Amino acid sequence: MVKIGVQPRVIRRKVGKSAYNFALYCGSAPATYTMFRRAIDGGARPAAVVIDFQPELLMGDPMKLLNRVFPELLTARETFQLCRDARDAARFAEFTVASILPSARKRFEVRAAVVAAIRGESASVRDKLLAARRNWKVHNGAEVLPKNPHYRGEVPEAGAYPSMFWVPWRPNELNRLYLEKFLDLAASRKIPVFWTLQPNAAEVDARREKVGYNAQFGAFVRHYLAKYPNLIVVDGRHVNYPHQVFTDPVHLDRHGAVAFSLGLADILRARLVDRTEGPRWVALPDHRGEINSIALEDHDESAIALRAGEGMTRR
Repeated sequence: MVKIGVQPRVIRRKVGKSAYNFALYCGSAPATYTMFRRAIDGGARPAAVVIDFQPELLMGDPMKLLNRVFPELLTARETFQLCRDARDAARFAEFTVASILPSARKRFEVRAAVVAAIRGESASVRDKLLAARRNWKVHNGAEVLPKNPHYRGEVPEAGAYPSMFWVPWRPNELNRLYLEKFLDLAASRKIPVFWTLQPNAAEVDARREKVGYNAQFGAFVRHYLAKYPNLIVVDGRHVNYPHQVFTDPVHLDRHGAVAFSLGLADILRARLVDRTEGPRWVALPDHRGEINSIALEDHDESAIALRAGEGMTRR
């Protein structure tokens, strides 16, 4: 959700500092820590970092959620450390084979391409990937989603959505370990961490409040707020954005991303530039009235630009 919702161009305009989005789709705590540690080891000295650690992802097993991604993301040493922490020798073998043999890692994609070819069709996603790459480049790593006129605020009962309301809420222990590694590393470098509680469609938070999900996750976050003085929580769950700025129950479209990023930028500027003191659990300011104030190129527009010949790369 940070990949979609936190827009560096908006942050830079309001805060006056360079901003980059390094978020991953379904970014788990181990992946987030690994990328942060690499940045620090590489000499990065950020004025602050923004994270989300979504509650539904913290509940899930990252070894299953990202079993396709880890072999591409991790070095051999990092793979060994992760699997050692998870006490999962089988995954170490799986990830090692997948990192060495692309055909093992991409077997599902290969299978889909073969089946499509037999049918006289194409399974290529090249155009989508090129459009995504252009969009990430334009927005310093973030992605901007287009409007979805078909979404009306509903929460489907199928797919992954029911897991967003499971109680009691408990984190996966491997995620907890790497979340704490992340916070420890930031604290050791005295880097402020802004933990965003992302806005969802109104029905999501209404159901979470009803079953006690938000209260249980909130207590978990407050535990770390008390433990790490460099941590600030930005609570966006109260803003009640209308469904028209979401593409689905949890992802913001281009207008929602502008509103969210403007609110986040207010808090970043107050703490990092104006040096304003205040509570470390902060409500996200409501900038719904300014959703048209900054124009962002969305994914569909990136695809159109590529078809028109803009931003093409020669190979």
